[in-house]
This record gives sequence, structure tokens and C-alpha cells, in this order.
Amino acid sequence: MEFERIVAVRNNKTVFRDGEDCIKLFKEDYPKDDILNEALNQARIERTSINVPKLKAITSFDGKWGIVSEFIEGKTIAELIKGHPGNSDEYIKALVNVQRTVNAETCPMLNRQREKLVKKAILSGIEEKKVKEILKSIINIPDCEYVCHGDLVPENVILKDGNISDGVYIVDWAHVTKGNPLFDAALSYVKIYYEYGKELAETYKKDYISDIAGDIAKELSADKTVEEAFYKFVPAAAAAIMPAANKKMREFLRSFVI
Repeated sequence: MEFERIVAVRNNKTVFRDGEDCIKLFKEDYPKDDILNEALNQARIERTSINVPKLKAITSFDGKWGIVSEFIEGKTIAELIKGHPGNSDEYIKALVNVQRTVNAETCPMLNRQREKLVKKAILSGIEEKKVKEILKSIINIPDCEYVCHGDLVPENVILKDGNISDGVYIVDWAHVTKGNPLFDAALSYVKIYYEYGKELAETYKKDYISDIAGDIAKELSADKTVEEAFYKFVPAAAAAIMPAANKKMREFLRSFVI
């Protein structure tokens, strides 16, 4: 393998380009079953109509495991927001459109959202009384069968050649489940709020829920309005993010939970 350049660096992984390949290389102590599960998720999503880089191989290099996918030439929505902050609302609308496309799909082989959220809430480290409240709210989330990315943020959406009209690819399928899209949106909302501020998060929320109506609204939110259900999901979404968050982000997330 030739590592031409670093594409991205995260807490426990580094993404490289190698010609037409994209190599996500994990730290040595990263659980192998999590790596294999992410690759399996990506392979399953390939069977839908969602634009996802093709999975090529599971590999190892210098004691580290990695996932090899096709490299997509383009820019992430995060890069475009940073380079053109005046167009942030437009890029957030593009993100919403991508997420709606993802959330409209089904993939029966995926793990259930509710089960994953219960595990995350238990590991959140918040007070026991609050954990019980969160678990109750998770159990009461209307159960659905739609694809939920679990981490659909500007960093994980690539616009081919940097243009909205030239094709969109979604990456990082480690957290994908089948479940309720409104909860998927709550996860994105909290993460966008942390990274980009309240104003852009509210723009995202408004755009996402604006056209949800009729039978689909009832399916996702039961006896509540879509907006009421969305905000009711936010504390549980924040708790689900906590186990992997750093100290600064955990303090931020607590403001949603308490």
C-alpha cells in the first residue's frame, strides 16, 4: 500500500488516499469486531440505491486493521461550509436532502436502532435516575424500518467535484441502523449544534421536519407533532453520543440531557 496523502484524522483512525483507493486505518487497540461490523454495514448499504463508496477489502498494515473503499474525488459539505460560510444554509439544505434520501430506504439486515441506543444510554455515564428516563424515552420511540445513518453530519457527505449537482456520496457507516428517521435527525442536530452552532442546527432542524406530514408523520411521531417528537428525542440522542465524546463535548451534551 502507498499512502499518498492523509484525507482525515479522527480520534482513533486516520484516512489515507492510495491512488483510486481510500484506506481507513484504525489504531492498534481498536476492536476488530467493530471494524468488521462497519465494513459489513457498508456492504449491506451497497445493496440499496444509496450512493456509497464501494467496499474493496479489509486489510492490515503494521499491526493496524483497515477498511479499503473506492476513493471519491470531491469535497465534504464540511469543507464547503468552511470555505464558503456565506452559503452555509444552502449546504445544510443539501445535507437534509441527502439524509431524507437515506432515511427513505430500507435494509432489513441492519441492526435495530433501539437496541443500539439502549446500550449507548447505559454507557453514557449520566446519573442513574436520568438514565432510566432516557431509557424510557427510547423504548417509547415509534419503531420503524428505515435506514438511519447515525452520524450524518457535514463531514460524512462528499459532493463529487465539490458541486451539489454532480453527485453525492455518503461515508462512515459505523453507526447505521434500521429505525426511526426522526431520531436519526435528532442525532445530526445535536452534532451540528456542537460543531457549527445553534443557528445552523436550527436551520437543519427546520428544513428536515418541514415537509414531514400525513401518514409518515404519524408513523415517526405517533400522537405528537413532528416537532414535539423531534425535541423529545434530543436528550436521548445526546446521551447516545456521550460514550465516545471527549470531555468538552460531554459537558456540552449534558446541557441537553439534564
